[in-house]
Amino acid sequence: MFRRVGVIHEDHRYEAMLRDLSKTGARVDGLLGVPEGTGLVLDLGGGQLAVGVVTRVAEASLAIEFETPLVSDGAGGLVTRHRVSPYALAAAGMPLAALPPGNYPLGLGDGPRSQPQFLQVQVGR
Repeated sequence: MFRRVGVIHEDHRYEAMLRDLSKTGARVDGLLGVPEGTGLVLDLGGGQLAVGVVTRVAEASLAIEFETPLVSDGAGGLVTRHRVSPYALAAAGMPLAALPPGNYPLGLGDGPRSQPQFLQVQVGR
């Protein structure tokens, strides 16, 4: 499995490459400087957010263990049990997909932002 996903830490969203996905976790590539034990949210798209903890790190590759296991979608794939509305995501400070990062509707998310803690790197297939 190779597809782009978002990795959310504090008030930053990073782009990463999903390499492996199972009910209990995932392996993503594309972030440097993430220590083991770091809490992250994996944005699988379509309002599917999986909360997890980094259990292993090897250079730009992270193993993430999910707090709540994924479930079957009935067609051989895996999904989260619940989806989050894009409006709820925007209200929490995450930009809607149609907006460039950093632009928030109705002044939402305009508060101070911290500095990114990790380095995002490009990884190939």
